Amino acid sequence: MIELNQASWYQLVFPIEAGGEQVAGITDAKLVIYRGTDPELTLTLNDGIMFNEGKIYVTLDETQTILLLGKYAYELWIVDFQNNPVFVRSDEIKFLPTKTRF
Repeated sequence: MIELNQASWYQLVFPIEAGGEQVAGITDAKLVIYRGTDPELTLTLNDGIMFNEGKIYVTLDETQTILLLGKYAYELWIVDFQNNPVFVRSDEIKFLPTKTRF
């Protein structure tokens, strides 16, 4: 489980491997944060997700995390150069309450 504070900026890093090898490139990526079956936040390649040297960088800013509170689930997917969707990982993500705002 990933634990983050509400209303904060974060960059999460996910190494991407296929068959024990670092992935050289992707054509798309998507991270979806769910509460139950309802998507609360969706990020895509070049819109909150960046790929560099075999790693996915997911940026969550304070405007996205301010409304998230409690436990959620997330899924991360990529599309490889052969246009195959590839499941990367899923887990829980918990946003802890905060009171101070800038």
